[in-house]
Amino acid sequence: MATDDPAGSILTQAERDRIRADMLFRDEIREEIATAAAAGTLVSRVRQTVLKSPVIATLVGGLLLNSFGVMKAHYDKKQAQEQAMLEKRIAIASQFAQDISHTISIEVFFSKHKLWLKEHRDDPDPRNETGMSRAEVNAQTFELWKLLMQAKPEKAIFSEVRSFFSDPKLPALLDAADHAIDQAQAATTPQERRSREADLDKILDDVMKTLEGEIGRPSR
Repeated sequence: MATDDPAGSILTQAERDRIRADMLFRDEIREEIATAAAAGTLVSRVRQTVLKSPVIATLVGGLLLNSFGVMKAHYDKKQAQEQAMLEKRIAIASQFAQDISHTISIEVFFSKHKLWLKEHRDDPDPRNETGMSRAEVNAQTFELWKLLMQAKPEKAIFSEVRSFFSDPKLPALLDAADHAIDQAQAATTPQERRSREADLDKILDDVMKTLEGEIGRPSR
């Protein structure tokens, strides 16, 4: 008797049923793929299916963890560098305040003594405001000169600040301070010296505010 299945005499009924089920399943898959492709969702479905795979999930998870580790290491390094620079700037600003105060204080007293000696060079027995004689003032002036030779020069102090701070206002302020120091040293009368010292104090105060402002700004 004729049969639609050329292998009917060989396959069992169970095997024939399994083949039919497999063919039906394939037809359903083809139809779903065609529908998904037409709707533009094929890629997203495939992606979801792939990402749900335990092997792929493990690989992706490992890559994400590795990427996170690299990013965190970079962030930690950047944070450490920024913290080191912050601490360095704080130290430089603090040292600047100490060094410039020390050097200028010596210069102020040195200049003051020189002016007094110049003003009273013709007096027979002059005494300054503290009762010191000319000889005593002269001796103290020499000691101040020796201290001045040991103190850090203003240009060196300013140079260190320029190297670690980048505020655009700072160079002009430091130049102005340098000029004001020269002007104070060149004063020919006590009144002129006090006026120029007041100008210098204001400029140096602006310098310190600029340094503190840059320290307080978050890095970018």
